Amino acid sequence: MQEQLHKLHKNRIFSLIVWLVVIFIAIISMPKTSTMIQYYGQPQLSNSSQAMKAAKLKNTWGRELNGTYNVNAVFNNSNGKLTANNKAQISKIVTKLQNKQKYYGIKKITTITNTPEAKNQLVSKNQSTQIVQLAVSRDQGTVRNISKQLYSQVQAAGLKSYVTSPEIINDDNNLRIAGFVQIAAIILFVLAIITMGIIFKSVAAPLISFLTLLISYLTSLSISNNLTYRENFPYSEYLPLAILLSTFLVGTFELFFLYRRFKQNVAEDAEGSATTSKTIRYVQYPIIAIGVTLTIIFAAFWFLPFSTIRSFSSLAFTFIVLTLAVLTISPIFMGMLEENFFWPTQKSGEPKERHFWNRLARFGMWQPIVAILVVLYVVGPFAYSYHNNLTYSVMNNLRNDNQAAQGAKVLAAHFSQGKASPITVYLKSDKRLDSANSLYQIDNLTTKLKSMPGISSVTSLTQPNGMPISQYYVSAQLTSVTQTLKGATDQLNSIQGTLKDNNSDLSVSDLTKINKSLTKLSTATTKLSTDSSTVQSQVSEIAGRASALQQSSSSSQSASYRRQARIVAAQLQTAATNVQALVNQANLNNTSATTNQTGLDSYQTQVKSVAKSLKASQKSLKNLVTQYNDIYNYLTKLQASDAAKIYFMTPEQIMSPTFQRSVINNTSQNGKMTALTVYMKNSPDSHKTLATTQKLQDEIKTQLQGTSLKKATVAVSGQPMVQSAIQSEFEHYLPLLVLMTASILLLALMLISRSILQPSFWLATFFVSSLAGMQIAHLTMRFMAGQSQFNWQVPVIAIVPLVAIAALQLIPLAIEYRYNEDSLLGWLTPAMTETGQTLRHTLFIGIISVIGLAFLRFNPLTEVMLIVIYTLIIFNIVLPITVTSLGKLTVTVPSKNPHLRRHG
Repeated sequence: MQEQLHKLHKNRIFSLIVWLVVIFIAIISMPKTSTMIQYYGQPQLSNSSQAMKAAKLKNTWGRELNGTYNVNAVFNNSNGKLTANNKAQISKIVTKLQNKQKYYGIKKITTITNTPEAKNQLVSKNQSTQIVQLAVSRDQGTVRNISKQLYSQVQAAGLKSYVTSPEIINDDNNLRIAGFVQIAAIILFVLAIITMGIIFKSVAAPLISFLTLLISYLTSLSISNNLTYRENFPYSEYLPLAILLSTFLVGTFELFFLYRRFKQNVAEDAEGSATTSKTIRYVQYPIIAIGVTLTIIFAAFWFLPFSTIRSFSSLAFTFIVLTLAVLTISPIFMGMLEENFFWPTQKSGEPKERHFWNRLARFGMWQPIVAILVVLYVVGPFAYSYHNNLTYSVMNNLRNDNQAAQGAKVLAAHFSQGKASPITVYLKSDKRLDSANSLYQIDNLTTKLKSMPGISSVTSLTQPNGMPISQYYVSAQLTSVTQTLKGATDQLNSIQGTLKDNNSDLSVSDLTKINKSLTKLSTATTKLSTDSSTVQSQVSEIAGRASALQQSSSSSQSASYRRQARIVAAQLQTAATNVQALVNQANLNNTSATTNQTGLDSYQTQVKSVAKSLKASQKSLKNLVTQYNDIYNYLTKLQASDAAKIYFMTPEQIMSPTFQRSVINNTSQNGKMTALTVYMKNSPDSHKTLATTQKLQDEIKTQLQGTSLKKATVAVSGQPMVQSAIQSEFEHYLPLLVLMTASILLLALMLISRSILQPSFWLATFFVSSLAGMQIAHLTMRFMAGQSQFNWQVPVIAIVPLVAIAALQLIPLAIEYRYNEDSLLGWLTPAMTETGQTLRHTLFIGIISVIGLAFLRFNPLTEVMLIVIYTLIIFNIVLPITVTSLGKLTVTVPSKNPHLRRHG
């Protein structure tokens, strides 16, 4: 005996050494869990998804913006409009960031100062909030470090300042989950010690169970982390918590089975070594069956491509490790301590019978149909009314004092619900996009997307402010043309009137009258000249005679006469001189009149020609004015029509400084790729937004068909698109996950029990109980926390403990059914009564296993806790009723119907 005991102890110690080596390797080789969650925790979308295609295009964006985070610095004055002092402080902060761009890795800063055309997108309508957009290099560090650095730099007195982006919010959520892993581990392991201590009232049993669970958990977590870190296995931020919960729940149940059987064997046989072996032989079959079933179920998760679901396939290793640990670690100490394993508890007598399940089983046997109707009446409405009401946002998971979440809420309040999480549409062509034709197509796409339901605004190369620029449209350009045309028409009308007046002034009949007058004047002048010459001759003759008379007369009378004659002679001489001058002047006038008459004749001929030309010009002008008026009327009508709402840029407009700034901000370096930013009216997790994203992609495809951009590469990214892709894949694979899990578990139950109907009834009962538990948990969260939606990962996380509970309770029942030697009717009530003896322990372990999650005060884990607790309570109340009632009906109904009996 001593030799055998020594040999047994030697083997057990060898197992202990092996486990010590395993746990040592697991600890030293395990990557840090918080780092794994930070870098690998987000769902990994397929390479064919829009988000992944957009990420590739963004990496070739150019202008030094590839490989950057887009971050919003939000400044808000909660008391009203931003004051001049507030704006000065914001400008000062921007200047400080510009001076330290290299230090903070900032590649681009967009403000209302350097991009005034985007003012509507950077300043809220109530003027209380302003945004400064930053593009920060990923080489600067993790988004967590970038957020901390920038947040400390954007603080301003009198303003509430935030640094936010979808990446920052997701990272904060991952950071919180990573912190919960450590806290949850401490809480659950403390509860494991308390649970086993309360059940077995022992010191050693809780400590050994704690050691077993701790080794299993650390080993499993190390395997999972290393598979992701070294072999690129999918990972989920909730995977460490799922490993912890699985280890604690399944491990505690299995250790309870082991220790309870060992305690019974110790009470019957005092020899510890043989008792340990006997106990292991008794419990290894159900424990291995449970472990293998759960391993296969979760290993099958690998065949579902969605990364979050596939990541839980790592739990297969958890159940393998846990099964080995339960069957090898605890027996080491059980064999060593023997009956002292349960010290200081004294050996107890027969366990006290519990009659709760017995009464429920008898009720089912008494009136099977009534019992089923009662179950359907009580549980059915909850199960039937459950609907998949999930949210794909992490906003509800963050604390109210989280600055990134607060910044997103400020943007939602002052801009639109989707302002913090825009959608970016990347468009890549093989030709430059700054040509008039390409700009026309881009603007058409922008306008069409903006008109879709659920979209608040769209910014693009042609509409950088989210609003059409009027001077770039034909309607505005027609306004200028019609105004110019109207002015030209008015000038032509004026010229036409002037020509008419000039034509009236150039009268040929008047010129004829003038010519006749000049002819008469010339004749009169000639006659005057002749008459003047005659008078001059007569005067000269009289003067000569007077002189002769003066010389011949000597009388006094003659002297007087001579004096008078001299006077008359002098006067006549003067008159003769004057007449000569008059003759000369008349000759001159006659010459001028002749010249004028000749010129006037020539001018009259020219005037006739001009008058004829003026009449022709006047007629042409009249026709031209009529044509101009027709063109003006046509252009006016065209301007008012939809045909004028066309985007067209002239070469001068394209080369203008304002538009070139938009080109720099919205195109790649080579000008062949552009981006449109779409802001949704609702938050990214809204069902309306998720429905709009699919319509958005279809609309882009439709709008570009038949255009010069029909061959362009299009990819859409942004948090709404990511959540849409997650929703699409999750809702596609979740039913497959449930069906696959239920099928494998049902197949295992059938193989173990060697029955088809009975395991189907049991599993159907559990499924209905789970649906009812989910609905009641949903109602509880709505009432207590105001949460109308579950986080989308809650169903996947809840599947882990639910499947474990189903396996833990139904596989032992299937084993008992298989080895039953009595008839089905004779087996039902005693079997339910015996199984119900552990009901209080089952409920206690199950509730304690998840109630520790409530201490974390984290909504998704609280929801999981409520689902498991409600499901566990409902299932354990309903199971004995359905097992006995349906079991009885499978016997009694065929016996009353020969047809069913022949084919049953």
